[in-house]
Amino acid sequence: VAACIATLFTNSIEQFILMRFIQGISLCFIGAVGYAAVQEAFDQTLSIKLMALMANVALIAPLIGPLAGAAFIQFAPWKSMFAVFALVAFIAWLGLWKGMPETAQSQGEKLRLTSLLADYRQVFGNLRFVCGAASIGFSALPLLAWVAISPVILIDGEGLTPVAYGWLQVPIFVALIMGNLVLARIAGKMSIEKPLWLGAPPIIAGLALATFGTLFTPHAYLWTIVGLSLYAFGTGLINAGLYRLTLFASDMRKGTVAAALGMTTIGIYALGIEIAKRIYLWQGSGIFNLYGLISGLLWLALMWVFLKKKASS
Repeated sequence: VAACIATLFTNSIEQFILMRFIQGISLCFIGAVGYAAVQEAFDQTLSIKLMALMANVALIAPLIGPLAGAAFIQFAPWKSMFAVFALVAFIAWLGLWKGMPETAQSQGEKLRLTSLLADYRQVFGNLRFVCGAASIGFSALPLLAWVAISPVILIDGEGLTPVAYGWLQVPIFVALIMGNLVLARIAGKMSIEKPLWLGAPPIIAGLALATFGTLFTPHAYLWTIVGLSLYAFGTGLINAGLYRLTLFASDMRKGTVAAALGMTTIGIYALGIEIAKRIYLWQGSGIFNLYGLISGLLWLALMWVFLKKKASS
């Protein structure tokens, strides 16, 4: 909240980036603690339903952001968006203060760097956890790479207006919402692994459709939209269940496991998006979508190893 309010008074790019850096640090605490608390406070079925609904915000925000931002700046200066962010964050803080359950089993312990490193070493030494965390990263990478590169593809490359660009994101985030809602509906009616396999066909088929639709016709961006919408529906089906299974793949404290999971996925996103950008600038949208398909196949292989290790353990 403080960083968002301070952003209103920045007058240089250096000050702006510093405030965004502070916001990023804050989000790391919220993500690591929040997701772990949901998993520990509720049983498997309810936590998956809640995670599916939470994903409608966490995963869709980057997609709906361009459309909302394009509309917002038609009526107000861009900096005023941070006043809205501060207000929403303050409301969220009030809700957490009044309603969040405490799930920490040990409180008041002193932070020791050696024990912290030992905890992380134990978590990352668990091959099953690493496979699960990496599979989560690669499952969402095509979506986040599209969010990052799509302004260049659609506005710079295809000459679309920001509003038209924003509307083209709608089918993708609607499909993602539908996938999460279907998951929330079927959670508890089948095993936790079943939706993971149900999500595999639309994920791979959607990424393949986007790839082959643009590989030989570089400017056929509508194939990308259709393919990524199908892929997004599958992603909505797998996200919550895969997260829970990965979080409980280690016996360590869930805050530590969630932090390690966050570091793994963010590392994949940061490196993967940078590679995606360079691939698009090098060879265009066809190879960019092929890169997304390879990411989807890596997710499938890692998830298979992850689930196989569970079955054999």
